[in-house]
Amino acid sequence: MFFSFNAKSCTKFASGISIASSISTIINISFLDLNNSLPDSPIFGGLNLALHVGDDPINVKENREKVGTISAISKIAFMEQTHGDKFLEITNENWNKNPEVDGIFTKEKNLGLAVLVADCMPILLEFEPYIAAVHAGRRGIEKKILSKVLEQISKLTSS
Repeated sequence: MFFSFNAKSCTKFASGISIASSISTIINISFLDLNNSLPDSPIFGGLNLALHVGDDPINVKENREKVGTISAISKIAFMEQTHGDKFLEITNENWNKNPEVDGIFTKEKNLGLAVLVADCMPILLEFEPYIAAVHAGRRGIEKKILSKVLEQISKLTSS
């Protein structure tokens, strides 16, 4: 499902990638899956957004750009998720680096954060002025990825 919402409305567009984006005081959250397919990938037959599954990186880049167009977010940061406990603050300078982490957070406006999941949990957080996207699988949860991201954001917001 692809949702975009604010405090007053929730509109269903389509149906896992999860994207959080902070635009002024509105936070948009979107969900979509391969049912939103575009016939670009001969292997995956649709909107594959993962670089680690053997699809052509050019197709993945184009699909990510299409998601940006659909969601009206020109910058969406993706992770090369590792099922670990590493995380990174995303800025306007590093948003397109595809870091090997399982958590990303930002205080930048108009910058989306993406988390890709199959059987793991996508966790999207807002801790003003930050938003975060966390990939929480069994190994990451055991390594306390969520607690570590929240602790870091808490340190940043209390200083």
